[in-house]
Amino acid sequence: MNVNLDNVDGIKFMLSIFQTTSPSYLLMSSIDAAIGIMNTNGRELIEKTISNANRLRNRLNLIGYRTLGIDRIGKYKISDIDPTRVVISSNIGGHNLNDILRKNIKFKSKCQMIII
Repeated sequence: MNVNLDNVDGIKFMLSIFQTTSPSYLLMSSIDAAIGIMNTNGRELIEKTISNANRLRNRLNLIGYRTLGIDRIGKYKISDIDPTRVVISSNIGGHNLNDILRKNIKFKSKCQMIII
């Protein structure tokens, strides 16, 4: 995996949105650290993340939940998916599903979305 630093002006602009007149050295150092990690272990970390997401999707499908996977590409106007993100379809609502998964498989979700 390569980190593209060709757009330095774009990066500076995006950082200026979050900066005050004093630069955030904490933010700058965390960006430097993230770039270093991605340059040395990025491919391995992404592959492991995708593998873990696929395992979770498979486990959820086995116990009766529907998940959005690559098998849905080309159907329902889906042209591509983020393989690192697990999308679960449920008729009990995002918050209720999150509670069940947290209790049963120690699952921590980033967000629960209710789509009507």
